[in-house]
Amino acid sequence: MATAAQSDPREELWKASFNTYYDSLFEELLADALITRWSFLDDLTKVLVAVTASGSAISGWALWNQPGTYKTAWMVVSAIAAFLSLVHTALTIPNRLKAHAEDKRRFATLRTELETFRYRMKIAQETFDITQFTEEFLRYRARFSENVELLCNDILRTSFLENSTQTKVDTRLQNEIEQS
Repeated sequence: MATAAQSDPREELWKASFNTYYDSLFEELLADALITRWSFLDDLTKVLVAVTASGSAISGWALWNQPGTYKTAWMVVSAIAAFLSLVHTALTIPNRLKAHAEDKRRFATLRTELETFRYRMKIAQETFDITQFTEEFLRYRARFSENVELLCNDILRTSFLENSTQTKVDTRLQNEIEQS
């Protein structure tokens, strides 16, 4: 059994590359989940604003004079649309969607390159040049760090979303996790 001082540098590089691969996949899937959440809010806002804006004059006249729930329902829908329109503008949802799409692209690219790197290591398990592969891995690690620095805080990035994303990553990489 190898001690920490005698550990195989190839094995250490394999583990380190897996950790960066895992973290890149996590950020990629988290960005995708954030895109889904913000897109839903974006689409909902656009639909409600369109319905109430184009139909408000005509429908409003017809419903405003009707007693009961139609008038109240129209007021509630109009109020929600107005509120979401303000939130949409204040939270700059289109900008958030672009930023998360860029995050996803950057982390997906890095994840794919790390996956290829790990395949190359596996193919030449006993013969790959440890110095060359270590230098290459350090460049991937630097890119990962740069990508993390570009992430913005997001109110929809909740602990629940992070935990569910981690579960997805764990499920997807279950065999590799069990081998480590």
